Amino acid sequence: MYQVALTISFGLLQLACIGAHSVPEYENACGPISAFVALRSMGVETDLRAVAQECGWSEGAHVGVANIAQALRKHPELRIQVAKVSVEVLEAHLHNGGVAVVLVRRGSSTPDHAQCLVARHDEGFTYVDMPEGKG
Repeated sequence: MYQVALTISFGLLQLACIGAHSVPEYENACGPISAFVALRSMGVETDLRAVAQECGWSEGAHVGVANIAQALRKHPELRIQVAKVSVEVLEAHLHNGGVAVVLVRRGSSTPDHAQCLVARHDEGFTYVDMPEGKG
């Protein structure tokens, strides 16, 4: 059984971006994109359109943690856990082959963006983030 952790983290994490690829019709769909990356990283064959639908996403709408978890739980081969964890627990989870959808703050006092962490290394974390549509 593979593991995907949906993690709410309020601490500062050192992150390393592995690149961005634009999917124009989903430029503001960070939740579905993070869920899609988590699923594909765990070997689940799916497409972004299907995951966006499973998350209940529509253009301009916010997708909450419950919606992302619900979409991920539709894949019984995965073990999904929603939790607030420490950086150390997150590192161990990634080291053991899991991935994590994390909520982060981008200039606000509350989490307002989702990213998928796919690896931990000496320099920090490797994550997949959606494009901002700004170039």
